[in-house]
Amino acid sequence: MHVNITYRAHGNYENAISQGHQAFLLEEDKCSRDVFCCNVGNLHPGSKVALTLKYVQELPLEADGALRYVLPAILNPRYQLSGGPEDSCLNMKTPVVPLEDLPYTLSLVATITSQNGIQRIQCNCPLSPIEYLGDEKTSAQLPSPPSPPPPNREAPKPFYIEIQGMDPDQPFS
Repeated sequence: MHVNITYRAHGNYENAISQGHQAFLLEEDKCSRDVFCCNVGNLHPGSKVALTLKYVQELPLEADGALRYVLPAILNPRYQLSGGPEDSCLNMKTPVVPLEDLPYTLSLVATITSQNGIQRIQCNCPLSPIEYLGDEKTSAQLPSPPSPPPPNREAPKPFYIEIQGMDPDQPFS
């Protein structure tokens, strides 16, 4: 069934593009469930588009009682699997664009929930004020402002969040 849905999605995307319509296709990589490829077609020069991707992931509790999430800014060679399918997103050749000319920004909203409360949240990028969604700090939302391209040709840095719960022996959700 999954193959039929994927095949139909590709067909719908190709048909829309060939008819001159704007379209997008988001695919999960065949080798790595945490890598996605998004194709956007038939955008007119200067036009803007907003893509929203909702991704839910359970984070493992680290030995120090913290939860950590890292969103890589680029896919490093460690993601390349030998013997993987040729049509993997990881094998796609993407145009190289100077960092100062990147035609996009990234904004991110993270929602964190723990029935035992959240003691501390740290992040390696500027955040808008953290919004606690309950009087007992059991849920928080972290909006980040849109990221501009890195200055001075710096390589983009991964997005990193660390969460410490009120009781490190109790699970988060």
